[in-house]
Amino acid sequence: MPRLTGSAFAKVFVCAVLVGALCAADCASDAGTADRGMPDERPAVLVSPTAATRAELAQLVSEAMHGVPVRLAADALTTESELTISRVERRDAAGHPLLGRSTEHPERFRLLEQGGHCVLVQERTGRRSPLRSGTCAPATISK
Repeated sequence: MPRLTGSAFAKVFVCAVLVGALCAADCASDAGTADRGMPDERPAVLVSPTAATRAELAQLVSEAMHGVPVRLAADALTTESELTISRVERRDAAGHPLLGRSTEHPERFRLLEQGGHCVLVQERTGRRSPLRSGTCAPATISK
């Protein structure tokens, strides 16, 4: 193998650094798009949900939580695009938890609008469920 000296070594070194930088930039840009999901989707809220829409939403959340019955507020996902579900802690007459301290994490969902359709996404699993009976609008982001 020929030995590189002087300016030849510098040229090879600069090329290697540039290739490395380009590869790193490409990996970083791919990782950034993975978090955002589909390119044409955005956070959304429900617009004038009907009883059927609320029932479908509760059913989708229940299915995502392995059939556990859920009770959602009537205004769920109407003012913000995120929904957090926690299990109800059963308590004794004195108000103490029956099973002691709970270490279970709440389940988080977000509502997205994609191509004119509402999609409910379970954060932990990435499970995507279309909300067929609802109408969505882009959520306003307050700063």
